[in-house]
Amino acid sequence: MFGNPILVTVAMIGICTGALRDGMMHWVPIYFRTPVGPGPAAGLGLNMHHIVNANWGLMLMCAGIVGPMTGGWARDKVFQSRCFPPATIFYGILIASTVAMYFALGNPYAMAAVGFCMALAYIGSQGLLTATAAMDFGGKARATATGVIDGFVYIGTAAQSVCLGQITSRDWRWWPVFLMPFALIGFVLCVRIWHVKADKDGRAAAPAH
Repeated sequence: MFGNPILVTVAMIGICTGALRDGMMHWVPIYFRTPVGPGPAAGLGLNMHHIVNANWGLMLMCAGIVGPMTGGWARDKVFQSRCFPPATIFYGILIASTVAMYFALGNPYAMAAVGFCMALAYIGSQGLLTATAAMDFGGKARATATGVIDGFVYIGTAAQSVCLGQITSRDWRWWPVFLMPFALIGFVLCVRIWHVKADKDGRAAAPAH
């Protein structure tokens, strides 16, 4: 697998996906529940019965359904079975969302809207890259490729957990700033392999015209 440049690129994108996924999904409820107070480390102080807090899981579920289905449809119907173009579009959404997130801090409804867009994009891209790309390019080691790429996603999860734990205890405004480079790097890597399509043996081939 590590001799396949496409799968190595996908694994690097997976690190970005893990950082963005858990950097948003896990920290939104923490930010909402962090008490209001003086200083940049203050949160919104919402109780568990607030509409956004109470329905955060429902929003993630809806995004988790819509994102992969949309990405899969685009791959099959629009991009001639290429998974990287819709993944690139999802990463474009993530770039825009992390920028919007910076300005949405302090407004739970705006944060919920940004969080939904991000969840749709990172779950959609993860489905395309972790599973579909591994199946397309993994050859006889498809299951191994899927597991390894998924493991790289959790490298990103670990990185954001350590870093955001330190950052948010000092200033929540650095939260979206920390996520922005992962969105940008993931986008650039997706663009680099935009045109790649697998042949029947799992090798990179020129896209159909």
